[in-house]
This record gives sequence, structure tokens and C-alpha cells, in this order.
Amino acid sequence: MNGEDLKNSILQLAVQGKLVEQKEEEGTADELFHQIQEERERLIDEGKTNKQKKMPEITEEEIPFDIPDGWKWVRINDLAEAINSPFADGPFGSNLKKSHYIDEPEVRIVQLSNIGSDGWKNDNVKYTSFKHLESIKRSQVYSGDIVIAKMMPAGRAMIVPNIESHYVL
Repeated sequence: MNGEDLKNSILQLAVQGKLVEQKEEEGTADELFHQIQEERERLIDEGKTNKQKKMPEITEEEIPFDIPDGWKWVRINDLAEAINSPFADGPFGSNLKKSHYIDEPEVRIVQLSNIGSDGWKNDNVKYTSFKHLESIKRSQVYSGDIVIAKMMPAGRAMIVPNIESHYVL
């Protein structure tokens, strides 16, 4: 079995819930989802976030395959941190030009070339200023955030590393 076949087999087992033992005492996905929703409501009540538009329930037509008992189909936005715009695209184009690049290591620009097939690639290092970050604040990302490429190589994903103090897409 080659590396790609092994990777696909492991992914298939994970999606089927067969990669690790499913423990009853850990609860169900429905219980965890309920806890996430309660936390969102608490943050709204405390004024730390705004109420988000409710996403429609997932329909039978949208479900691509069966999942193990105790799992739950949900929309990814329902799991995101309860903040305004938990999902954002980069400011490329008119908001981040080469003229905004600086030599000093202030705010690291996450580029498509940094999203490798196996995660973060620390190549092609570019920075912008803290001052410019203020104008594109909604595109700031943090260590531990998940970044997914929507352009070629579309669908590649990685976790933002803990190398720099500030990042922007």
C-alpha cells in the first residue's frame, strides 16, 4: 500500500467512526452540539458577541453518507467560534497589494503558497504593517485557526502555526 492509499484508508476509517473506540461516557455529538449552542447564548447574553442568523437544518437530500450512531450532521458555521464573521476570506486584490508589504516582521501574510498538502509551509515569507492590519482586521487569523484554500490548490487546509505573533490572510 502506498502513502496515498494509506492516507485515504485512514480518512475513510475516521469518517466511519472506526479509527478510535467510541466511548459512551464521552457523550453524543448531539449533547456536545447542545453545549456549544448554550455557550453561544451565554456570550450573546453577556454582550460578547452578536446573535448570528440561524442556519437552516440539514435536509435528507444534503446528507452524502451515513454516519455512526451518536454522531450528528451540522453546518460548520454552527460549530465556529461565536464571533461576528467566524468565516472570512482573504483581503487579496484591492485590500492587500505589494505596496503594503514591509520588510520588518510585524504581521505575517498567509499566502496560498504557505498552505501545503501536508500543512503549513514556511516558504515565501511576507509581512504587512500593524497599521495596515487595522484596515483589514476581519481577515486576521490566529495560531490554531484553520485556513482552507479556496483557490488552487482548492480545498487544501492547514492549522495556522504558532510561529508569528500576528497573521492575516
